[in-house]
Amino acid sequence: MAAVLLEPGSRLLHIGPHKTGTTAIQGALHLARERLAAEGVVYPGRGRQPLWPVLAVTGQPALLGGPRPEISYWDSLVRDVRAAGDQRVVLSSEFFAEADDATARRVIADLGGARVHVVVTLRSLARIRRRNGSNICKMASISGIWNGWKEYSASRRRHRRRVSGAVTGMTPWSPAGPPRTARKTSPSSCSTNQTG
Repeated sequence: MAAVLLEPGSRLLHIGPHKTGTTAIQGALHLARERLAAEGVVYPGRGRQPLWPVLAVTGQPALLGGPRPEISYWDSLVRDVRAAGDQRVVLSSEFFAEADDATARRVIADLGGARVHVVVTLRSLARIRRRNGSNICKMASISGIWNGWKEYSASRRRHRRRVSGAVTGMTPWSPAGPPRTARKTSPSSCSTNQTG
C-alpha cells in the first residue's frame, strides 16, 4: 500500500473509539515525538494523549471520579495546534468518540475546519465486548466501586452504538465536513502475525 502524505498544515484527528488499538497508537506517537518533529509533524502535549483537554471539550468527567476538567485545558491545546502553523499535527484520543454532534463540530472548527482529517480505528464488536468485560473488572477492583455498574454499563451500550455508527459512517464526525482521505484501519492489520 502506498503511503499517504497529507498536505502541510493538515490536522490528523484520531478519534478511537475505545478498545480499538488506541493505546498502542498513542504510545507509538508519544515515543516518536522527537522523530515526528524532525519531519515537521507535531504531536502536541507531554503525555501519551491529551486526556484532560479532550475530557473538557467533550464534557466528560475525569476518570475514577476526579473533578471535571475545565475548558481551559482544551483552549490551551487548541492554541498549541494553531501555533504549529503549516506543520502537520496529529491528535489521538479515544475519548473524542464520545462527542455529541455539537462537540464534534466544535472540535473540527477549533482545530482548523477543512484542514482536519478524521481517522477511526475499527475492531470487531465481539472483541470490544470481551475487552470491556475485563476492563470493568479491573476498574471495579481499582476503585472499589461496584455501585457504578449500571451507569457504566449504560455508557458502554451508548459506546457500542457509536462504534456501530462509525462502521457505517454515521458518527457525529461525518457531517463535520466533506470526506477527504478515508482509510479504515484495524489493529490486526498492523501485525504480520495475525490475520484480519
